[in-house]
Amino acid sequence: MESPAWVTDALRQHARNVLGTYPRYLPEGATIAGVTICDFDTFWAELLAWGMHMHVATMLGSYHLPTILPLLPRSHLISTLADVTGLSASVIDRIVALLTLDLDRCSDGALTPLVPIDGQIIPMSSLILPTSPQRNLLAIVQSAPSMVGEAGRLLGLTGERATLALLERLRDALFASRIKVLRPNGSPAGDLDVVACDPATRTVAVFDIKWGIAADGNAEVYRTEQGAIEKRAQVIRLREEIDAGRAVPQWPADWPDMTGYEFHWYVLARDVLAMRQIRDDDVTIRSYQLLSRTLRAGATVADLISALDSPPVPPIELCQTQWERIRYGDLRVEIESIVA
Repeated sequence: MESPAWVTDALRQHARNVLGTYPRYLPEGATIAGVTICDFDTFWAELLAWGMHMHVATMLGSYHLPTILPLLPRSHLISTLADVTGLSASVIDRIVALLTLDLDRCSDGALTPLVPIDGQIIPMSSLILPTSPQRNLLAIVQSAPSMVGEAGRLLGLTGERATLALLERLRDALFASRIKVLRPNGSPAGDLDVVACDPATRTVAVFDIKWGIAADGNAEVYRTEQGAIEKRAQVIRLREEIDAGRAVPQWPADWPDMTGYEFHWYVLARDVLAMRQIRDDDVTIRSYQLLSRTLRAGATVADLISALDSPPVPPIELCQTQWERIRYGDLRVEIESIVA
């Protein structure tokens, strides 16, 4: 494979269309590890077209290794992708470095579809095709301590924007984000990520956002839940400072005096429901995904709080389950599935 000439424009367009169906986590202009999301998407659309071609050739029974398993010098891979995508060689080099297998840097080899062999690289179609590229990019970045902070900050901003957009369904409510909380000496005590206020009922809902990538498997679900629990502890400490008068939120200038308002506090994860029941201290962990499906248009802040404190129970048809048992080699697998 001397060049990607075998990748047609129609295949590239199909790859771009497929890429548009994947989950989006950050805006195109966001920069992660020195590359913008827009540049990464451009790179990935071409890599996906390559992967599709290799996959189809394999499915049709091809044994031509340069087609189904091309082994490319790293410099050739970079220059070829730079030529066809219009991206600079330095940008391509950064992305290739992120996506190249290195178990010391990223222990999950499924996230890195470029496999180095003797100074050359094989793009693995079996890892390219099933990938959610933005999700996996962020998973790679979050495994590197030097980059995780920036990724977390950008994801947090994305979560705040999504939550504010969701709260637009409310009527007669005030919204704000990133409200600074200061101590009497002017030092920062923390932030209130997103706040919804109903002056008529003197009610406030405060959200601390714990946003992340879609959880893939039990280990990631547990890690997300644990992160939300740790975030909850921070919220409790901040609330205690506010209640004791040791810290004061800097409410927007056009908001009413909040003295005597009833506050409700929540930690909002992206799509993970906390399985451990933690009911003390009245700080509830909830899922944005669940709230987006239960908060109706035209609701009040009181309705919002009700949807968070007492989510609706699924209909009985979705509560009935059945067990199945299958064998896979020496393993016995038991599956509980919903009868619907």
